[in-house]
Amino acid sequence: MKVDRQPGYLLHARAYRESSQLLDVLTPEFGLVRLVGRGTRSRASGKSTPIQPFCEGLFSWRGKGELHTLAAHEEIESVPVMQGTVLVSALYVNELAVRLLAPGDPCPGMYECYRSTILSLSSAVSVEPALRLFEKRFLSLLGYELNLTVDMQSGETVDAEAIYRYDIESGPVAACRETSEGLLISGRTLLALEQEDLDDARVLHEAKVLMRAVLNWHMDGRPLRSRELFNHL
Repeated sequence: MKVDRQPGYLLHARAYRESSQLLDVLTPEFGLVRLVGRGTRSRASGKSTPIQPFCEGLFSWRGKGELHTLAAHEEIESVPVMQGTVLVSALYVNELAVRLLAPGDPCPGMYECYRSTILSLSSAVSVEPALRLFEKRFLSLLGYELNLTVDMQSGETVDAEAIYRYDIESGPVAACRETSEGLLISGRTLLALEQEDLDDARVLHEAKVLMRAVLNWHMDGRPLRSRELFNHL
């Protein structure tokens, strides 16, 4: 297969042999693509400057199967200035994408979802709303859309004033206010997350608890390295 000048973002790079890299690249047409960048770690190779994450570029590659060879790359936008919480948040988005996307699956809508999230993070006063919305939209694009509006036991619409026990495989079930068992989320938070209105601090906190539980379930409890970095900020 020969692909020329496909837009893409570098999600992750790791050393390969003496001077090369294995690159995980997100593209709009092919989804997650895995490339070998030959000589991309060697200054003497004559290659252009190293491929930067969070910066949209044009990628060309050749080859068959799941691992292709990078033929050319050029940046088409400047690298956004990121540091501290913003940088770690962007690394988290990248790690989540690499962990859950299947190589070669186009996953329509994912590229724009990722791009808009990176742009939001680079200009955000608070990163939390952007992260929660990315998680929600990402899961939906993967086919794991959350039920946030219907009580799975009664079939009634979620009540903003009620408390719900959230079952990750099905959705919310009304809970007694006295209970402390299970993943408890207010109806207000469920509806706010559905409407993508995360301005309230309590709603934002509960949304984080819910999304972390759901993502942990889909990743079989395997930890994310980027989450550990948050603890050192």
